[in-house]
Amino acid sequence: MGNSLIVDPMGVEVATAGERDGEVAVGWISPARVAEVRRINPALALRRFRIAEPAAR
Repeated sequence: MGNSLIVDPMGVEVATAGERDGEVAVGWISPARVAEVRRINPALALRRFRIAEPAAR
């Protein structure tokens, strides 16, 4: 079908699987790496949990 890959929270490639039958990709991402990425790029803290009404025209 195609290629698959596993990436860490910063988009760094951790593992890949190609087009051969039966190929499996396994990758590990440490909790410390996730914490580091969240500290560097705090996107989750910037999320909005409400839906804003559209501005009147």
